[in-house]
Parts: sequence; structure tokens; C-alpha cells
Amino acid sequence: MGAAARSYSHEIGINKPAPEAFAVACERLRVRPADCLFVDDAEANVLAAEAAGMRGLLFVGNTATVAGIEEHLARR
Repeated sequence: MGAAARSYSHEIGINKPAPEAFAVACERLRVRPADCLFVDDAEANVLAAEAAGMRGLLFVGNTATVAGIEEHLARR
């Protein structure tokens, strides 16, 4: 399992849900969108990440989010 990484939209100067925000994040992290799990509490951002090829997870609470992350990691 590889190391986890983060990319913040305010640091790259492109706000979510712009598709470019997800593309730049993947480029900087050197990952394919299909290998990414995007977690956010805004459904519009999750849907945009999914449209960009990422797996999206809507944050609705810690328990569900941890379960979603574990499921994502198990697929790898």
C-alpha cells in the first residue's frame, strides 16, 4: 500500500468542482484518477470528482467515511 497524499484546491488556485482541479491534483500526485478516492461533504464536488474519473465518497459521518476508505483500499 502506498502513502496517502492530499491536494488542496486553494493551494493549486483552482476551486472545486472545476474539472481542472481534479486533473491538477492527479498530475501533482502522479496518480490516475481511477486510483483516487475523493472525500467531500458537498455532493456537487463528489459528483464532479466522479465525472473526472475518481471514486467519490460523500462525507456523512466518520463511521461511514472510514468504511468507504477501507472499501476503496481493499479494491487496490
